[in-house]
Amino acid sequence: MKSLNEHYIIDNKYFTQFLLKSGEFITIYRVKDKHNVNYLLKLYDLEKLHKENFDEYGNIYEIEIVKNLSHPNIEVFVDSGNTIINDKNYLYLVLKYISGESLAEYLSRTKNIDLYDILSFTMQILEGLSYLHNLSRPILHNSINMDNIIIDESSKVPSIKIVNFHYARYSNFLGNGINLDDLNLLFVSNEGLNGKFSIQNDIYSVGAILYNLIYRIPPWFIDVSKLSSQEKIEAIIRERMKPLLLINDILCNNIHYKSILNIINKALNPNFDDSYKDVYNFIEDLKKEFNSISSYEFKGGVVYEDNRLIFDNLTNKEKGFSAIAGMKELKEILTTNVINLLKDPEGAKEYGLTIPNGMLLFGPPGCGKTYISEKLAEEVNFNYYFIKSSDLVSPYAFETQKKIGKLFDDAYKNKPSIICFDEFDSYAFRKDMSNNAIMTGVVNEILTQLNNCGKRGVFVIATTNNPELIEKSILRKGRMDLLIYVPPPDYEARKELFKLYLKDKPKDFNINYDELANLTDKYVASDIEFIAIDAAREAYKFKTNITQKILINIIGRTRSSLSDEDNKKYDFYKDFFNGSTINTNYRKPIGFRINKDD
Repeated sequence: MKSLNEHYIIDNKYFTQFLLKSGEFITIYRVKDKHNVNYLLKLYDLEKLHKENFDEYGNIYEIEIVKNLSHPNIEVFVDSGNTIINDKNYLYLVLKYISGESLAEYLSRTKNIDLYDILSFTMQILEGLSYLHNLSRPILHNSINMDNIIIDESSKVPSIKIVNFHYARYSNFLGNGINLDDLNLLFVSNEGLNGKFSIQNDIYSVGAILYNLIYRIPPWFIDVSKLSSQEKIEAIIRERMKPLLLINDILCNNIHYKSILNIINKALNPNFDDSYKDVYNFIEDLKKEFNSISSYEFKGGVVYEDNRLIFDNLTNKEKGFSAIAGMKELKEILTTNVINLLKDPEGAKEYGLTIPNGMLLFGPPGCGKTYISEKLAEEVNFNYYFIKSSDLVSPYAFETQKKIGKLFDDAYKNKPSIICFDEFDSYAFRKDMSNNAIMTGVVNEILTQLNNCGKRGVFVIATTNNPELIEKSILRKGRMDLLIYVPPPDYEARKELFKLYLKDKPKDFNINYDELANLTDKYVASDIEFIAIDAAREAYKFKTNITQKILINIIGRTRSSLSDEDNKKYDFYKDFFNGSTINTNYRKPIGFRINKDD
């Protein structure tokens, strides 16, 4: 069906404003009524609808189901009817227009999502499903995924709305008539992939959303875009035979998070006996964690990188570099080579200087690379785009290149801007390490976008723990102009970390933080956190305060998580890059294989 013109009148009630989505047999518009109230209108092409879309009385499932629903976490029915357009008969469904964005859109633009919000969103989805599953004639949604959950921002407190009931059916439905090609299979249970839809499928889908919100990628993610329908199903089921990736590092090694890992595992467990039997128990488990979490604890300015809480204090409200403890030499390098140019582009212009194109921050995990880039953006007051690899990944060919292009277009429109690519090596890896044409295309797109981006008002920061994996042509001058080593926390930073991790623990008043910092050279933040926790365990065992002696004993038996080989690796690359110069006359370091033409 050709899209309707603006102000087209439907059933003498609704005026089209613009097309939202066009499908094979459903077209969606934003419309308004005679009182200028906005609504969402779905138009069904009766000639193209499959018989499976109708119930035993000849009614469209979606319309008949939605018109009888009433719950704060479910889209709101307004009206339905039939209309004639170009001598063809159509049915329509009118819903309250939701002013907000899908979870998928929210995730793509949000750098960090608080655990507090993640649990709140998940519980609201489950509340909506609990209502559906416990109706006198229970309803299965069957298509819960990141696109079918909307964050309604029309009120002061955003709320979750479950939308798109096109595949919803009554619980006695046997599964026939749902075209799996139309569903996001990464959010469908193995049972659903085999055509059997039940309450457990909806529960699995919510577990997948919870996982996706935390890890920024669906569970058991696999690219199936080039496979046939049956091959997709077989590939996904085969992938799910592997252990589920549950990384404590991403979840900050906190007691709340460990419990949530267990909840995720249970929600996604393919074994019926080991999974949730109903939504109620899923909600109750999440509520226990939610009620034990203070929103301040997770919204109070804490920044994480790879399970390392770095430099910031829960009560620290400082912005920019003043919020970073220690790291004086690094801050001086960044101030001289980057910040002064960004703050004073006109003054720099007199000397023929422009904003650098990009900067690579490399070094061991847990040393604050991501945090430093964020504080640099605050220091210069630029618009800031934080990008993880999962923000760009796509199962569709060339979609990642499009996302990169759109990202830079947005940054140019909102210049001056800083784009921070976290874990840069995961999508800007060396071309000689892959024979995948699509991934090579991603690298080429990054190369293209980096050319002269500084002159156009966009500064790129890339962070990595593995500089040896990055495509060498990206690291040339004119693209990544500055290659800067971010070392483990220095003396002052280690002092502040000990103060932070011991802050709320019972301890002697005379703790000597200078001595602790001196004893932990080359230790990263997670090492210091472990020392504080282990000292607390030791003190708890004897029901005493944490003492200097306990801390020193713990340090004595705790090695830095950076091995000698790690230190050699980063020392080598620090010398190899020599700040901003790539020196090709080098010796191979022990334990590392580097091609001579690199």
